[in-house]
Amino acid sequence: MEQNKKEFNIITNQPYMLQQTIDWYNSIYKTDFELARFVRDEVNFAVVVYEKASDFDIFQLGANYGRQCEAFDKTFTSSIPPDYFDDKTKYPKE
Repeated sequence: MEQNKKEFNIITNQPYMLQQTIDWYNSIYKTDFELARFVRDEVNFAVVVYEKASDFDIFQLGANYGRQCEAFDKTFTSSIPPDYFDDKTKYPKE
C-alpha cells in the first residue's frame, strides 16, 4: 500500500528551531510532521511532510513556530547595544 504523504514548505533560516517546534507539536497533538529537508537557495526553506494532520494542525504549527521565532528575535535584538546602529543609515556602525 502506497503512503499518502503530503508536504508543505516553510520559509526559514532556522531549521533547528523548526525541528524543535515540530517535535514539541507532534508530542502534544499526536501528529506526524517530519522535517524532510532544508533547501538553501535565494530564499531558504524547509520541506515538511505529514500524513495524518489536518489543515488546522498546519496552521497551528506555523503559528507556534512564528511565536518561537519572534521570541528568539526579541531576545537577540534586546542584547544589541543601543549605539550599535547608525541613526541616519539604520545599518550597523563600522
